[in-house]
Formats: sequence, structure tokens, C-alpha cells
Amino acid sequence: MGKYFLKQVDCEIPGSKQNAGAYGDGDLLFDWQVVDIPKGAAKLVSVQMIYRGTDTVVQGSLADLKHELYFAKSINNVAPTALGDVHATLNGQSTATNGYYRNLIGAVLIDGDETANIDKMHIGIGYNDTKANGLPLVLQGEPDSGINVGFDRIYVAASVSDGTPNFSTNCFTTDSVEGDDGSVSVVTIDNDSGGATAAVRTFQAGDTVITESDIVVGVLKTVGSTAFTFESGITGGDLVDSLELYNHHPVVLQLGFER
Repeated sequence: MGKYFLKQVDCEIPGSKQNAGAYGDGDLLFDWQVVDIPKGAAKLVSVQMIYRGTDTVVQGSLADLKHELYFAKSINNVAPTALGDVHATLNGQSTATNGYYRNLIGAVLIDGDETANIDKMHIGIGYNDTKANGLPLVLQGEPDSGINVGFDRIYVAASVSDGTPNFSTNCFTTDSVEGDDGSVSVVTIDNDSGGATAAVRTFQAGDTVITESDIVVGVLKTVGSTAFTFESGITGGDLVDSLELYNHHPVVLQLGFER
């Protein structure tokens, strides 16, 4: 039998892009994320795409949610160029500033028909059956391109092929906060109308919080319906009233490999 290993990819989406509302068909969900895997070729045998709901409700019709994952490698240790602007139409190879064609090494379909819903969180399954979603898929990065000599680096990005995912949280700052000197580690929140939030169903300790203006607030230590406490003082920038707060990594990929 082969040996298996799992790589978790916390996929970063800027707060300003999440604040733009629902995605549309053909939009870039997130651009290239780094994945360091043990040196040499490996067979991707499973994909789980776990993502948060919208304001504590489901992401629309599960059957309508479909995503395409793209895998790439570096060339001469240069990462692939951007696939375009997140939350906008994915750029094709014909776009002069996006010469990524030779970097591509494969793709996998995440089909909404194979999506599980667990209390406002969704798990999209990259399945292996007659629908031919692309698994298994052998992937290999450039030699010695990884974090150290024992790893090679590949990249993963995703688009929305169908559906309207929306990562709104309905959690807002309530007042101005000094956020650049590390003196503040607690931020009060509401639903932007003075009421308590459902933050405990949207955020979890360990999540990185970002604002709609892309200020990285910090890593959550505790979550309440009226306040967030962070592991350390805020240094990313000053906060003002009525900024919506987002999870910086609303999508997590669990990639299962066989070696």
C-alpha cells in the first residue's frame, strides 16, 4: 500500500473582496495559495473544500455550488502570475499580463451535488466516480522549490463555476479603536444596529480576523456575541465604527495525497 499524507490550505481572501457581496459565475474565488509537499511527485486522491456560511445561514442552494480548483508550479522558482482580481471574472490566458499557462499542472472540480451541509458550514467533496472530476491527479512542483530541501512547492487557486457564495458575517465594530500600537486586544461588536451578533456561530478561536478595509485585526482568543478578544494587541491599523469583520481564511482545503 502507498503512504498517505494530508495538507491543509487556509485560503486567504482579502476583507475588501469579501465585502463586495456575492460572487458570480466565473469569478476568481481566491488566487494562488502556497502548498509545500514532500519532495517529488505525489498523487492527489481526495479533496475537501470547507467554507463558512453567510451571516450564519447556508450558502444558497447546495446543488448550485460548484468550484474549479487549479494547480500550478513555479518556473525557474518564479510563482505563477495572478489569475486576475479576486471577486471578478477569471482572466484567460489571452490576457497579456497573466502568462500562467505553462505553470498549470492540473484541475479538479468540486460539484455542489456532492456537498455536505453541517449547520451553516459546507464541505465540498472532490469525488472520484463516473463524473470524472479530475481525481486522482499526480502533482509535482519544481525540484527544491519548497520551504526547505525536503519539499517542493505547488500552488492552488479556485474559481466559482456556479453559485453565489457570500462570506458576509453581520459582525461590525461599534466604535473607534486605537489599533496600531498594540494597546488594545478587545474589540466590541454588534450587528450594525446596536444588537448582539451571532459571532459564536460564525467565528472560532484561532481564526484570523480582517476588516472590510483589509486591516488585519489579529488572531481570535475568545469569541462572544458582543466582543472579540485577540491573542495580542492590535497593530494593523486604527478601527472605526461600523466596519464589518471577516474571517481572513473563510475557505479551507484538505488535500489528501498518496506517495
